[in-house]
Amino acid sequence: LKTDDDATFDKEYLFHAEDIEPMITFGTNPGMGTGVTGHIPMTASLAEGERITYKKSLQYMGFNVLGYSLNKKVNTKVKVYHGDELDEFLSKINILVCIVPYTNKTHHLLDEKLFKKLKKGTYLINVSRGKVQNENHILKYIDNGTLSGAFLDVFETEPLPQSSGIWNHEKIQITPHNASITNEDAAVPQIIENYKRVVSGDTLLNQVNIDNEY
Repeated sequence: LKTDDDATFDKEYLFHAEDIEPMITFGTNPGMGTGVTGHIPMTASLAEGERITYKKSLQYMGFNVLGYSLNKKVNTKVKVYHGDELDEFLSKINILVCIVPYTNKTHHLLDEKLFKKLKKGTYLINVSRGKVQNENHILKYIDNGTLSGAFLDVFETEPLPQSSGIWNHEKIQITPHNASITNEDAAVPQIIENYKRVVSGDTLLNQVNIDNEY
């Protein structure tokens, strides 16, 4: 990611995670912190749902990987912050990649309350849901230098209104809500497995938790 003279990163990778739990992923070049919040995928993938080898993982690419989750995680290969350690976690990263589902709890998650906890010059990537972000706050915190720039695949209103200041902002890149493509090799086996479970009366995989809203 190359943003401006004060924040240049030599890793040009945008990635997705293998899990549908809420998460924000943070990436940086070697020597700086890379973080994941939510369920920590040990093989953060270049294609959503793809089961990949270590050689395609962020760690292998040279990223320092950290994690954050509301609940304590065990058996992870990276340091995982949890609970009230969010502020400490945010202080260690300089690229923020958000891929959370939209729920009552994640509405406007990406707003000035969170941005104020980031290091100056953090770069924002959001490929989750549009209403997870507050676009007025994104513009404000890019213009005041807290954010060095943003890559946005989703928007609060879609299509993005012609009047939005996002369109022509020199530090914002946009895509039309197409950052993720279903990986057939990963999806088809899950469909087949769940069909077998329906027939046999077993519990289905990857069920939506109504209480959690995802």
